[in-house]
Amino acid sequence: MLLKTIISISVFLFLFISENRGQSSIIKHVDVYFKLPFLESKENPEEYNIQFILDSFSIFYNNNFILYKFPYTYIEQQNDKIEKIEVKYTYFIFKNGSKYGYQHVPAKPDLIEKLAVDSIINKNAFGNVDLFFDSGYQKGEVYTMVDNFHLIEKYNSIQKPGKNFPDTVIYYYSEQCKDLPFSLSKKLEEKRKLKVLMIKGVFNSRFDEETKITFPKREFNFELKPHDTMLDNFVLYVFNLYEK
Repeated sequence: MLLKTIISISVFLFLFISENRGQSSIIKHVDVYFKLPFLESKENPEEYNIQFILDSFSIFYNNNFILYKFPYTYIEQQNDKIEKIEVKYTYFIFKNGSKYGYQHVPAKPDLIEKLAVDSIINKNAFGNVDLFFDSGYQKGEVYTMVDNFHLIEKYNSIQKPGKNFPDTVIYYYSEQCKDLPFSLSKKLEEKRKLKVLMIKGVFNSRFDEETKITFPKREFNFELKPHDTMLDNFVLYVFNLYEK
């Protein structure tokens, strides 16, 4: 029964995509990547290894609809033994301005959950967080036309709001994709009339008086990677369900 269901879905997707290939050109697609450091203690309590949380999600825009694609780790076990580990995805679609959207899982096509947009976006996609560190920072070096970036600005801390804030923040701007709705910092984009494509935060090595531990130098990254094309067939399938 499961095999028949999978075959039926595959056939439908093939027929649908064959008839709607021209629609993919109107879909805007951006991938959002982030790398966040954390410190893992060694046997010696005064020493740490730097580890990173690496993750991403994708956003698709098609007319008045927005679709988020979130990865998750699927683990298949049998008799307490792990048989398979793979990355799978959930798809969350909503109409621009709507309070609710619908979550789809390709492995369970009949299971469609109605969920609050703010709840999903805040939990998985930074919500309305603006990554411009303005309080306690002062603009330093400015570079123009470096690699693919129109502008690069470096901000240095003069009075950090707290220990978990970086010592230096670097913003990378581009003239491309200014019409892309998703933003890492709307404040900066409104000021510079450019798109923030990447943000890098640097933590200097420091000795902490409270814990008597020297924390190593580390950094975080947030990056947008826009695409001219999109290859995910299930995205087209979900858009088609709601645009009829």
